[in-house]
Amino acid sequence: MSSIVIHQPEYFPWINFFFKMIKCDKFIFLDNVQYLRRSFQNRNIIGNNNRSFYITVPIKHTSRDTLIREIEIDNSKKWIEEHIKNLHNCYKKTKFFKDIIDLIENEYSKNYKYLNELNQGIIKMLAKNMKMKCEFFSSTDLKVDGKKSELIFNICEKVGALKYITGTDSANYLDEIKFKRKGIEITYLKKKEMIYLQKNSEKKFIKDLSVLDFLFNVGFEGFKKIII
Repeated sequence: MSSIVIHQPEYFPWINFFFKMIKCDKFIFLDNVQYLRRSFQNRNIIGNNNRSFYITVPIKHTSRDTLIREIEIDNSKKWIEEHIKNLHNCYKKTKFFKDIIDLIENEYSKNYKYLNELNQGIIKMLAKNMKMKCEFFSSTDLKVDGKKSELIFNICEKVGALKYITGTDSANYLDEIKFKRKGIEITYLKKKEMIYLQKNSEKKFIKDLSVLDFLFNVGFEGFKKIII
């Protein structure tokens, strides 16, 4: 059965993002829709000593209807150095710090111009090290249009999906009857709560952080043990 996940490309997304990816054959980056400000597309959350805070990729000023694929990174700001410094401050004592930080710095060294390219590059790099088996596609390259449920349906139809995997919030807008008539099964995944040893915050567990927090503390081998 051809199963797919469709998701906007985020900056070091949380671990539940990758739990969806495990279950699909094809992962489609939804990059031909409007960029959302104050979302996780250009920022995410890391933690240290019982507190959490954002690391944010600066972007160039754009109009509100700019598409995700068109968003340019403001590389005139020294954001890479700032992010690396923050990661060192938060995670230098974790077990897998050296392994993970080397991968991150390698990705940063590619000097991406567009946010979409940066996010896709990071996600694909992490997925490769997580031993993901899915193929990656871009909704832009698929040349489909529509809004909300119609767009998702058209993507599913374009790639020949028999199952669409998504979060529970999608039930608020998906036209389930249309999917059913086409023989496309919708599977809703609930958020998975993760508790693990946080060397960077041993007194109080900080939840819902970027996948980086998990990987620095548990590593890629730890991720594979969870999904077995």
